[in-house]
Amino acid sequence: MAENKALVKKQPAALALPAFVDPSDRRGADNITGDDIRLPRLSLAQALSPEVLKGDPKRIDGLESGDIFSNLLQTNYKSGPVNVVVVRRETPRAMEFYPKGSKEGQGIKDRSVPLDDPRTKFSQDGTPPVATVFHEYVAFDAETREPFILSFKSTSSGAARALNTFLSLRKGPAFATTFKISAASKTYDEGPCFVFTVQPGGPVDQATFDYAAEMYESLKGREVQAPAEEVTATKDVPF
Repeated sequence: MAENKALVKKQPAALALPAFVDPSDRRGADNITGDDIRLPRLSLAQALSPEVLKGDPKRIDGLESGDIFSNLLQTNYKSGPVNVVVVRRETPRAMEFYPKGSKEGQGIKDRSVPLDDPRTKFSQDGTPPVATVFHEYVAFDAETREPFILSFKSTSSGAARALNTFLSLRKGPAFATTFKISAASKTYDEGPCFVFTVQPGGPVDQATFDYAAEMYESLKGREVQAPAEEVTATKDVPF
């Protein structure tokens, strides 16, 4: 019998309130501002991701390469689909990383590479870009309302283009419908890796729409990006 990849470890009650609590009552959390909040990432585990390596302190039990996960509640969505609501698209950005094993250093070499920089392009001989472009969106799980940054790097740029196309062609705000995020395997000259795919979902209900609208308003004037140290940790695919 084939493995059921649809099994998902979720904690829908983790962010829920008791029925008798007024959600507008912010006592005890009233000094927390938007600058104090760091949204987690919805990530795609690769073969060398710390979250799948035995003995790594970041390892998530049961997580395998090809699984989609959120690092806030360690939610494991397996290969999806994850039903998400997109609140807002962020401005794309590009970063250059030191090559693996480089004597110059490790991690991020240049965190502010212009999007039209030659480092973000394939060379004429087919050599992959040395800088990685990130397409990021503020989103949340439509079922549990767990928030996260949905981040597509160069290998999943097709998913970003698809999502942008859906958002452009469809009328209304970004959060009027859901989108289904899944994982797929793709092979490059440098080797195989997993990438995100995107398909349209369906209309949201009134409560979900209102929740998304409130989140959108709360983010006005704020730049929201995945933390640099977490982006560095995900640089485990060719580009």
